[in-house]
Amino acid sequence: MNRELELNLLNHSSRILAHEDVEILQSLLERCEDFNVLVEGQPVSKEAAREELLDVPPGRKTDEKLVYGIFNDGQELVAVLDALPDYPEKSVWWIGLLLIDPAVRAQGLGKALVDSFIK
Repeated sequence: MNRELELNLLNHSSRILAHEDVEILQSLLERCEDFNVLVEGQPVSKEAAREELLDVPPGRKTDEKLVYGIFNDGQELVAVLDALPDYPEKSVWWIGLLLIDPAVRAQGLGKALVDSFIK
């Protein structure tokens, strides 16, 4: 399985986030608190990043989940795409979360991420 995203955006790169990235992911989640309030009805918890990296549906393993971090040219995490292959059925990929920093929204990053993910 190809784990890389080829972004067609200048000055952005991606890599799979790991447990050592919990602080930068937490920072992004807090900057995107508007989304959490809209979906969950409450602010981002202090454990949100750790939960995001570990949370999978019943019967699935954490190491099957792919959490892509998208970084700008200053190497700041500006977006995250959480995916699970073969869920809810074989040959289907589930996007559990697509979150973009408010500072870079409406610039085409979301579309580029989804297009890259589909490829």
